[in-house]
Amino acid sequence: MWGAPLLACVAAVLLLILFLPKRYAPWWIAALLLATLASGAAYVWKAKEDADFTFFFALPGLFATALVLLVATVAGSVRVFRENKQVTRAWHAFRRAGAALALLIIGFSSVRVLQAKAWIALETEGAALHGERIETDLSAKSWSEAFASLRNTLAAEYPFTEWRGMDWAGLHARHASQIVEAERGKDRRAYYRALRSFTWRIPDGHVGVGGDDLGLASEETGGWFGLGLSTLDDGRVMACRIAPGSGAERAGIEFGTEIVSWDGLPIRQALERVEVIWSAYPPATDEARRVQQEKWLVRAKAGSSVEVRFRKGHETILRSVTLTAEKTEAADRELNFPREFFLSSAVETGMLPENCGYIQIKYELPTFFSIYPEEKIRRAVADFLEKQVSGVIIDVRGNHGGADAMVPRMMAFFITRAAIYEYAGVLNHATGKFDVREDASVRIVPREPHYGGKVALLIDEETVSSGEGFPLMLKGLPNVRIFGWRGTAGFFAINSKSVKLPSGYTVYFPQAQSVGPDRRIQVDSDITGKGGVEPDVRVPLNEATLRGQFQEGKDMVLERAKEWLREDRLD
Repeated sequence: MWGAPLLACVAAVLLLILFLPKRYAPWWIAALLLATLASGAAYVWKAKEDADFTFFFALPGLFATALVLLVATVAGSVRVFRENKQVTRAWHAFRRAGAALALLIIGFSSVRVLQAKAWIALETEGAALHGERIETDLSAKSWSEAFASLRNTLAAEYPFTEWRGMDWAGLHARHASQIVEAERGKDRRAYYRALRSFTWRIPDGHVGVGGDDLGLASEETGGWFGLGLSTLDDGRVMACRIAPGSGAERAGIEFGTEIVSWDGLPIRQALERVEVIWSAYPPATDEARRVQQEKWLVRAKAGSSVEVRFRKGHETILRSVTLTAEKTEAADRELNFPREFFLSSAVETGMLPENCGYIQIKYELPTFFSIYPEEKIRRAVADFLEKQVSGVIIDVRGNHGGADAMVPRMMAFFITRAAIYEYAGVLNHATGKFDVREDASVRIVPREPHYGGKVALLIDEETVSSGEGFPLMLKGLPNVRIFGWRGTAGFFAINSKSVKLPSGYTVYFPQAQSVGPDRRIQVDSDITGKGGVEPDVRVPLNEATLRGQFQEGKDMVLERAKEWLREDRLD
């Protein structure tokens, strides 16, 4: 809210520096430097507290100003800059040039802040949501009291209690004793682990716990047994990736080896028992949970051992080996948003062989040099039409999500009819029910240039949140096919609420439901564990496709999509 005024004040400071005489008292510059840094720090802190990502747009201007002022302060304090006339003149020219450059950066940052605020205003469903309290502060309570209040808050305000069949009393009872025991022993690690276990029982990727894990994740999962697993369509569990030099490789486990048992249990039973509380977010669908179980079965505390029985190729005999988990890097890598924000773009476009257009969409947020990513798509579509491409591939695999309203704007060039994209199901505090608000809608509005040729959309289980809107919006169009190994993640809700707990932890959960034109919850997984958007064409998980993906370096989903684009018919 106050980023642009702050940048305007900093610009005024730069103008003062620009026209100050050659000799000036150094304390002036020191005072300006301190004021700039203090206001900048206050602004960034407030923006982060308010979850206002637009503060990123102000940072380049603040940093440029601070750098100029810092150099000026140091130079003004050195005798040679004050007493040597030739050096003084050169320094004065340099100071003015630096201030002018910083002023240009400040101007650009100011424009970006204002554009970002205008961009946020396009989130039309926000009007019905902004008036609701989105933060509950329980940090002054004891651990057990706060945990009980957290249960009550979720029971009253979680948007999918009925949809997902949440038993809050039962879930609380399952973990309350762990919280009490941790509180009695003043054991923060046990407290955090109990909170994490509780929230990861909620099948919703928009639910999470913020705060220091006190090294628990790296301690419990910092070791790797040196292989990756994948369950084929026929039910067999195969080794699909082997770390060179690992104990698994030395034991003779190779690509295509069938894993029969793990730590004394049949492999399917062992997978079903795996906790996934250290995954990046709670899996929302049964399919996503199985993928996470494959991922975390092969992780353990460094130095721990497990007995594995396996069958190689078409052999009938079973072999047995004891594997030891070796210390390795974290299993999940988070998106480096600052780097993406300043150095990248939400959208990458280009051409693939065989005259095929390609659009990759990584997330639905503006970046410093691409405030409106849909414009990049517009230019790409115009280029594809000019080149008369054979088809367009839109790749949203691994899409991190972002702003719901950006999805219809990005896909506006591929649809022909206006429609409702989503309504918000908002909590009515008087009734305790979630009401569909027609004044909180996002609409689909076609834009030119229109591309009506064949479109292949690529998805996976890591297509999450608003990223799931792309297959939701395009599915069923006669010229579109959706390809993937699996469906999308199955959590799609709107906005976020938070509950502050003792010891610096915060639990997050969705604020509102995403409701389709039929007034039903869309995409979010239901009580059966099904949800997300299914591919029209599932690439089969068999030995041949696994070999192509992991041994031959092929992108099997992309290859299947290109094969469809080469076909003359749409079906």
